Amino acid sequence: MAALCVLVCYCIELSQLYQADWINTLRSTRLGGLVLGFGFLWSDLVCYFVGTLLGVGLEYVFLKRYI
Repeated sequence: MAALCVLVCYCIELSQLYQADWINTLRSTRLGGLVLGFGFLWSDLVCYFVGTLLGVGLEYVFLKRYI
């Protein structure tokens, strides 16, 4: 699940490099902007990976305690 999370986030972030008119029109909507974002940042890729690791780590700690 964590790998799928990172893969989806990376795909969305990399899609920001694609600047065709149709996708920019979609990005100009509220929902499109929230889902697709507007600008590519390398640091976002690192943040997605670290956030996923943090989520997996927290899940492991809490599930280990209760199972």
